[in-house]
Amino acid sequence: MRRDERWIMVWAVLSFGMWGTLLWILWDPDLQGVQETIGWWMAAIAVAPVPLGALGAIVFDEPRKAGDDCDSDSVHGTHDEESCGSRLYGCGG
Repeated sequence: MRRDERWIMVWAVLSFGMWGTLLWILWDPDLQGVQETIGWWMAAIAVAPVPLGALGAIVFDEPRKAGDDCDSDSVHGTHDEESCGSRLYGCGG
């Protein structure tokens, strides 16, 4: 697993956990005091993962190597000798 893929996975788990916690605070009447204490910061906390995720993706992005775009998951419509489809599926000249 690449470093940027790990970042995306960690970001997603933490974001969904945080959003779940905020929803729990909003819907649980026993946590009304917490909601009043946090106040408008709840909106800032809910929106924060979006720019942080983009920043992390930029920082942790690894440059692709020459053969990276020809991995087994890629699908290409071209069938010339140098295309990834040619090497994967034996088509082309």
